[in-house]
Amino acid sequence: FRLGVGIMLVNADKKVFVGRRIDQTRQKENDIVSKVWQMPQGGIDSGEHLEEALWIEMDEEIGCSKGQIIAESKEWYSYDLPLDLQIRLWGGRFQGQKQKWFLVKFLGDEKDINLNT
Repeated sequence: FRLGVGIMLVNADKKVFVGRRIDQTRQKENDIVSKVWQMPQGGIDSGEHLEEALWIEMDEEIGCSKGQIIAESKEWYSYDLPLDLQIRLWGGRFQGQKQKWFLVKFLGDEKDINLNT
């Protein structure tokens, strides 16, 4: 399994950030259509600590890492991906992901979020 971190990012108004995946999006008659949404998440590189990976992924996915960790899941959560995705995403190296999830309070403003990162 590919090791990773997941981030449930919550602002001061208790709104949770969930983004539309651009790699699962298609254009249909001037409308963007996507059925795939997710919270920020990503892999842990060799030698990275969990918290370090969390801040790197947050910065890569939303363009900033202004946050405070509120909680960490006690367990790791794993899931298998369909075979075609295993091959397409990771060249067949991993059958799925095993993730540690974090609740993070967003300390920035909406203008700090850059979805074009």
